[in-house]
Amino acid sequence: MAVRRPLVRVGGQIRQLPEGDSLPGVWGGVVGDLGTISKADCNSPCLVKTGGGTLAIKAGTTVYLSSGAVSFSSQTAVSMPTLTAGEDYSVWVLPNGTAQAVADPFSAPASAPAAGAVIVGGFHYGLVAPGTTPAGGSFATSGFSNTGGNMVWTQADVDRIAGINEFSIWDLAFRSAGEQHGMVFDPQTRVWWGIYLCSTNHIANGISRYNTDVASGTVLPRIPLVYGGNGTITYGRMSLYEAIEIAASHNCRLPSHDEFMSAAAGVTEGQSLGGAASTIPATARQGGYTSRLGIEQAVGHQWIFARSGSSAGGSTWNTGPNRGQSYGILWTLFLGGGRGTAANSGSRASDSSAVASASHWYLSLRAACDHYQEGI
Repeated sequence: MAVRRPLVRVGGQIRQLPEGDSLPGVWGGVVGDLGTISKADCNSPCLVKTGGGTLAIKAGTTVYLSSGAVSFSSQTAVSMPTLTAGEDYSVWVLPNGTAQAVADPFSAPASAPAAGAVIVGGFHYGLVAPGTTPAGGSFATSGFSNTGGNMVWTQADVDRIAGINEFSIWDLAFRSAGEQHGMVFDPQTRVWWGIYLCSTNHIANGISRYNTDVASGTVLPRIPLVYGGNGTITYGRMSLYEAIEIAASHNCRLPSHDEFMSAAAGVTEGQSLGGAASTIPATARQGGYTSRLGIEQAVGHQWIFARSGSSAGGSTWNTGPNRGQSYGILWTLFLGGGRGTAANSGSRASDSSAVASASHWYLSLRAACDHYQEGI
């Protein structure tokens, strides 16, 4: 049950007006900042998945509105719209003490569903349908060994990513430090990940969006506005340098090898998509290539750029960067495996044979982002 009390600022802190007091009273002060929250546990979001398509605000959460503080003394269901696979949603608390989710894609940010409502968090509704079983979703149920092999999926593992992706849930005080749309959180490495590979028009789509094309060395991405783009002009290649810029334009970065090994775990190891020697056509779900976090096409589709920078000695300047030159040869690292690498693909797969300026049809970007958390 939600109870609203006026909000005041005292000594620089936001506090609820005690019951029985009135403004200005002994508290004095002014109405506090909007959209801030307090909660019982700073180590998790104030929202919790209660079913494939249902969500609730946790007990002990307080949300501050211009009209006062809304306190949830017990777990309270969020009113849900019709949910669409591959879509982002934000959750708002209304002045009447209820909570409501609304579609909130990168390309068309949500508006408040009622006057005075404030956003408190959100989630992603994934491509694994509610009720999916390990067998029905093509999740591996055997093959684990003490030297590697497949993660053995249980129904509980599938349920965590089916429908509302549990790992995508965020709030104002527990979220990605950069882009939030189409992202999931790895609790083990405390890194946020793009569920989907980056598209060519990341300016309009965001850096992780379902059912878009996939940027690569032959399907060229647009230059970010902050780095001189005009919304339409594309890079002449997609190498490590361009991947770094695109990620940074969304306040993200490239992942490390150890971060990827954790995030990609759960795929069926040692397989790749196969087919034509060309960039995959679209972000989608392919059974057997979904990670334990719900990352789609995680391996065996496109190699992704990793955070790297090792170099080999030399006696000349390398012109590869085209914005200044490097002395010696700067190398890069690719992760996960491409569609033609067959048994080489997997959550620990890597290739360190290419220079940083390499640009090929099988090289793409999956963004990573640092974690932001208040109260720690």
